Amino acid sequence: MGAWVITVDHMRPLNVMTSPLARPQLLPVPDTVRPWVRAAVAIDTTAGFAGSGFPALSTSMMVLRREGQVFVDEREGVLLPPAALIGPSTQPRWFAHLGAVRAIGLVLEPPTLRGLFGGDLHAAADGFWAWSALPGDWGELAERLRLIADDRACLDLWCKELHTHMTVPAVAAQHARLVEVHSAVTRQGLAGHVHLGISARQLQRVCRSGFGLRPAQLHQLERFQSTLGHALKQPASVDGQGASLAAERGFADQSHLGRQVRQWGGATLGDLMKRGSQGDRSDWPLAIARQFEVPIVGTTDRAAVQGTSPQRSTATQSPKGV
Repeated sequence: MGAWVITVDHMRPLNVMTSPLARPQLLPVPDTVRPWVRAAVAIDTTAGFAGSGFPALSTSMMVLRREGQVFVDEREGVLLPPAALIGPSTQPRWFAHLGAVRAIGLVLEPPTLRGLFGGDLHAAADGFWAWSALPGDWGELAERLRLIADDRACLDLWCKELHTHMTVPAVAAQHARLVEVHSAVTRQGLAGHVHLGISARQLQRVCRSGFGLRPAQLHQLERFQSTLGHALKQPASVDGQGASLAAERGFADQSHLGRQVRQWGGATLGDLMKRGSQGDRSDWPLAIARQFEVPIVGTTDRAAVQGTSPQRSTATQSPKGV
């Protein structure tokens, strides 16, 4: 399936302003798929809306577009399939719109992607696939979902099929192991290999094959998303509190926080917070993020923050089956 992956470059700054509006809506996620889905979003834009800007993300997205066209790279004319699985991103992304666009998307927890993709994720970062390229009947399901006019009814059937797929014993067992890896890396970075009982090199391989990201990337992206989400939800608690925010979120210092936010978000934290207050513009994903549950992700382990490990495990086996 590697041939289906299309790598994207930096597109456009996230502060594009247009007069036509987006109407994003956070949909309730059924409890039955909570282990695999972080959020569900519906987007309905008017004609002439320039596009959607996203920061770098550790999460992947499963998107079903009902109307309009979306281009991953407007300069190259790379059209996103109407039903697409979008991998994690290591840089801000721009999706150009053509015509009024109506779509529903599931924001997937990082351990979910491997179960849907059905194979090694080394080339997954910054790529995407048509549902028809995935194992199973996802292409057929996309056609069925397009016939359902009501977004919530569509989401209910979608989530029912996702639950069926992810609870296949082999897929469920693999997902459980990746959840453990994700938790360790999110909180400790590469140093999480000690908790997992594997070597640092083995953890590198597990993360690349299981998430499409290196341990340092996964750790930093989760910390960035948590920090940004906290700032968007509670802007008053961030104003003038950069040093304490950095310490609380596990950054080495305030300048380290600033560099990481610019790397993954493409702008300063203050700029991203301003953009997040304009929910009907191209930065609508930031406005939606204000409504997410925001776990505290941080560590006081400086070696973990920097992506190095203070000690090495003597274990020689990676988590079985990952």
